[in-house]
Amino acid sequence: MTKDEQWNSSYEIVVNLFNELGSISVPVIYVYQDFNIGKWLAAQRSKRTLGRLSNERIVLLDKLNFDWNTKDTLYNAYFEKMIVLLKEYIEEFGNSHIPNDFIYHGEKLGEWARNIRYSLRGYHPGKKKLSNNQRRRLEDLGFSSDWYNKKLDDMWNKGYAKLKKFIQARGSKEISTELIYEGNNLGSFVHYQRAAKKEGTLSEYKEELLRKIRFDFSPKDHVWDDAFSLAKKCYEQMGNLDIPSVFVIEGFELRPLSRQER
Repeated sequence: MTKDEQWNSSYEIVVNLFNELGSISVPVIYVYQDFNIGKWLAAQRSKRTLGRLSNERIVLLDKLNFDWNTKDTLYNAYFEKMIVLLKEYIEEFGNSHIPNDFIYHGEKLGEWARNIRYSLRGYHPGKKKLSNNQRRRLEDLGFSSDWYNKKLDDMWNKGYAKLKKFIQARGSKEISTELIYEGNNLGSFVHYQRAAKKEGTLSEYKEELLRKIRFDFSPKDHVWDDAFSLAKKCYEQMGNLDIPSVFVIEGFELRPLSRQER
């Protein structure tokens, strides 16, 4: 068999793999139909880099969406490895509700599944996006971020209900990021709402609900306003702001202004 015949024979196996998986992004050690297809594909990448692969063969591989970029190849190869494990997990447990810290056959399947959900929801800006083919294959397995979104929404609604109850009972000024209320870490919930608002990831619907209960997105601004109001009263009473190192008025502790604040 000539070298051209050998190449064509190998290429036919690659086509078979593509028709079966919809992708040829596989690890270097990947064997298919008793042929080390991963090693062969790596060799084609090297030959192209060295200028030893003909344009005709480059076109043939391009038709199969071959990744010439090494980083893309590693990412896609890992995807292929993990989606096989995902399929096995679904067959074994009957669902794709994988805990974030779950280890399956020695691999961090839970962490990978969490990152995939983020990608499906449009998070992880700047990182490699899932291809349409990868999305379709995940959908074919019944994997989506829908159930996870519902889980997050349920958690948010519970946190919101507790926050609403707290504000109605005690107002919003006592809320801190360390607040524990009725056994719930309400402070953590509050912190994430402020952070989400600042980062632009808080939905308009959730922001509207929070504003309806007069949730304070910028507590530091209001602390300054309150302090200024009391300082004004202090000035009206004393005629100046030459206060001691610590001066308490209406339960609020005023301190001398720093040079920067002056």
